[in-house]
Parts: sequence; structure tokens; C-alpha cells
Amino acid sequence: LSADARRTLTAWVERGGLLIGFMPPGLDELFGIRQSGTVAQQPDDYSIAAKFELIPQDLTRELHPLLMIQQKLLIISDVCRITPAADTCVELAHLYDTDEEYLGGPAITWNAYGRGHAAYFGFDAAKTVWLIQQGRPIPECEPEERYPKARTLCILGNNSRLVQYADEICFLIRNLLATQQHA
Repeated sequence: LSADARRTLTAWVERGGLLIGFMPPGLDELFGIRQSGTVAQQPDDYSIAAKFELIPQDLTRELHPLLMIQQKLLIISDVCRITPAADTCVELAHLYDTDEEYLGGPAITWNAYGRGHAAYFGFDAAKTVWLIQQGRPIPECEPEERYPKARTLCILGNNSRLVQYADEICFLIRNLLATQQHA
């Protein structure tokens, strides 16, 4: 973003606006974070790069079912590792690697800035939701196969099919949006 665009966004949030960002560069102060590296999505764009776990609080209340509490939510995009850098920055979700080892930082934060708020997703939430819903593209079939096998299209791997991964991300965004009045 240009310097003018950064100033405009900062002023807007400071006056009471709400900004939700999916890994935007150059706005660390506004989001109350410090970027500390990346986790690349490997081996392709349809791979799980990391996982996250929502921290129980008002904005995340009742989004993840208690019966599935052991199942982390999925990130299917590159990941920006961050640390909170402001006293006003609250962690909404812990970041884990694909083996569910805690990476020592947040996946999602919520920062009070002036009269407004800025939510930072350390991953591309739109890409993650889309790929969970879409799955892998249909590959070319071998001549002896008439249709591809459904398991080759699913990107959830060994993760539970009972968790509504994409819905939980969308419900969190809904909760963030609900904190502001809309005309």
C-alpha cells in the first residue's frame, strides 16, 4: 500500500472504523503486531500449511463445538508468523504447525486502535475458506478410469470431516463485524 493509503486506513480506524486484514504488509502498528517470518504452504496451493485454535472469549464464544475441541482448525495458505506488539492487541487464536505443535504466537489478533479496531489474520482466510469448500481441481483421469476418486479431491487429509472449518472462520468474521454499528 502507498503511504497515503496507509495513513487513510489508520485515520479511519482511529476515528472508529473496523479493519480486517488477511496478512496485509506495512500496517503492523495499526494491527498492533510485529511480523516475524513466514510459513510457506508446501508442496502446493492445496496443502494444509498450519492449524489454529480459537481462544475462548467473547468474540470466539461457541464457534468451535465442544465435542470436537481436540480438532484444530485448518490454514490452507501461506502463514505470516506474528507477535503482539501493543498492549491493546489481544490474541484470538493460537498458531500451530501441521503436527499440532504450538508455534509460540497468534494466528489471529484483535487490536483496539483509537476508537476503532483492527483484526489481523496471519493467513489468507478467503483462500482457506474457498479451498476447503472447493477442494482440489479435478485431475486428468487415466484412460482406464472413468471418474477421479473423491478422496483425491478432498484437502482435509486425516482431519475430522465433522468440523465446519470454513463456517467457523466465517462466523468469527461475522462476530468481528458485529462489534461495529453499520448504517
